[in-house]
Amino acid sequence: MISVENKKVINNFLSLSILQALNYVLPLITLPYLIQVLGVDKFGLVTFSASLALYFNVIADYGYKLTAPRDIAQNRNCLDTINEIVSVVLVSKLILLVFGFIVYFIIVFSVESFWIESKIYMLSFLVVVSQSMIPVWFFQGMEDMKYVTVINVITKAIFLILVFLFIKSEGDVYLLPLFTAVGFILTSLFCFYKMKVKYKYIFIKPTLTGLKNSFTNGFHIFVGNASTSLYTNTNIFLLGVLTTTSVVGYYSVAEKIVSAIAGLFIPLNQALYPYLSKKYIFDNKSFSPIIYKLSS
Repeated sequence: MISVENKKVINNFLSLSILQALNYVLPLITLPYLIQVLGVDKFGLVTFSASLALYFNVIADYGYKLTAPRDIAQNRNCLDTINEIVSVVLVSKLILLVFGFIVYFIIVFSVESFWIESKIYMLSFLVVVSQSMIPVWFFQGMEDMKYVTVINVITKAIFLILVFLFIKSEGDVYLLPLFTAVGFILTSLFCFYKMKVKYKYIFIKPTLTGLKNSFTNGFHIFVGNASTSLYTNTNIFLLGVLTTTSVVGYYSVAEKIVSAIAGLFIPLNQALYPYLSKKYIFDNKSFSPIIYKLSS
């Protein structure tokens, strides 16, 4: 018989799998249409601007994708501690986003080819802001991913409809990052609503010590994430700098197909992470056997 804990892991794995499938399959559905309507050059422009903005997404995420679910999972029975953790993460992210936007703004308006298409680049950063504020890490730590999955299915469906209804020519290229950002904003609002209603989340003003500790604890993870981003994202960025947006467009089409296949393994890791973090603290004796079984 499957235990309650294992059921949670399975349910989260299924929810995360659906979420991951949406993130990778949806672009494959819209890809042929966008290439046909926008053209490879404009599609490459959007992809290149997104690759530049993605560096700042890494800054905004910092190490919280790993530290926040771990801390929440290990303190799940203490509401005050969870409220404090969530508040610290949100404020830290806002600080990082403000810092990132200042740097991003200077870069965009210092390079002629960037500020000519500044609307696209600014909307790409809006995508970063809206995506960074989705508290997936909270529901992952609580091992309750179904709400995030449900709202993502709805918002992705809305995005799909908006793309086919309103993007009709090259001049509509700016709508692509705008619709993406709108989807993320809707997801964030729903998630915060659920956090408030179901988990009674209350904002607690973080202390300077709490913010400092959060940055310190997540620094090494941030360095690792930044290093990964450098070799996964820089291909597109360098192509955009050294060649043309058309080349970027062709490359990104191929990359999206490869990423869709590689992304199939991510949900399992995300589902197991909070479960193992909790086991490590509260049931250390069973932690090693579980790791051994997973690795064998």
